[in-house]
Amino acid sequence: MSIVTFEQKEKVGIIEINYPTTLNSLCLPVRVALIDKLHQANESDVNVIVIKGTERSFSTGGDLAELGALKTPIEGNEYIEEVAQIMQFIDGLSKVTIALVEGYAMGAGLSLATACDLIYAGEKAKFSMAFLKVGLVPDCGVSYLLTRLVGLQKAKELTLTGRIIDAAEALRIGLVNNVFPADKVVEETMAIADELAKNAPKAMALAKVNLELAGQLGLDGTIIAEARTQGLCIFGSEHIEGRKAFFEKRKPSETSQHKTMNKAVI
Repeated sequence: MSIVTFEQKEKVGIIEINYPTTLNSLCLPVRVALIDKLHQANESDVNVIVIKGTERSFSTGGDLAELGALKTPIEGNEYIEEVAQIMQFIDGLSKVTIALVEGYAMGAGLSLATACDLIYAGEKAKFSMAFLKVGLVPDCGVSYLLTRLVGLQKAKELTLTGRIIDAAEALRIGLVNNVFPADKVVEETMAIADELAKNAPKAMALAKVNLELAGQLGLDGTIIAEARTQGLCIFGSEHIEGRKAFFEKRKPSETSQHKTMNKAVI
């Protein structure tokens, strides 16, 4: 059985990590397979990508055995930058990404989850910034990714204590979007993914960009960015079909659904 698989169900792509030997740690075999499946999903005609692990573990993060084999700080630097390319790739996708978390999301596994646009968790999910417990600092972008979700003070608390929080607390502090019963989390998350996948993909990608840049641009800059992207959308095939369908009282048909994009070039 492949340790990372990609399955397409209509306009939703599902990437599943299944490497129980290390509870889905981001060891070399997993990293190689995961980036390959991410590219495969991005090149497909799906609109939404769901990334999941297994019931026991989403991902336990970095592989300590691999870290122990490194010989110099420079090697350590290069190693972490190589692992972080996964998070950078996910963050750069124009398609909507969803982390479906069951079990543990620890260390760089939490980085992986927070790189996604949305996070849905099963009620048995556990989250931890476990880095300091083993003499390491947070890496793979999680200092930024976590802070933008829960705020600076809560991110400091989770980092400095390294404590494990359950799904209920993760929901309360804004780390996850929703929590579902363990036996329903896959079904419920896939239902959300299916609904999102019906949206116009180009408009959805542009909306993601505007939301992520809003904090940097401020109100005036955001208004300019929204006006620019809306100008493109108004004369795009997605809106033309959507407007026509609205007046004809029907659902829009699929138009321009397959286009591989990266947020940096939208």
